[in-house]
Amino acid sequence: MKDSSTIITTLDRAIEHVDAIETLGASLAAGMHAGVVIPDHVQTLTAMMAKQIREQLAELGEMLRGASE
Repeated sequence: MKDSSTIITTLDRAIEHVDAIETLGASLAAGMHAGVVIPDHVQTLTAMMAKQIREQLAELGEMLRGASE
């Protein structure tokens, strides 16, 4: 498979984003508890992270479809 290194790189980026979501969640929870983070912040940041992962998964799907042809 000629795109295996690209696929692995894309998977690694998605995994890094998932790890970042865990860290972000803890930070946002602490910020909300301290009263410095509002729900709109949480929605904005999680929507941004979801969009990035969705784009990476779509890119990965395209690569896998191309590799199987």
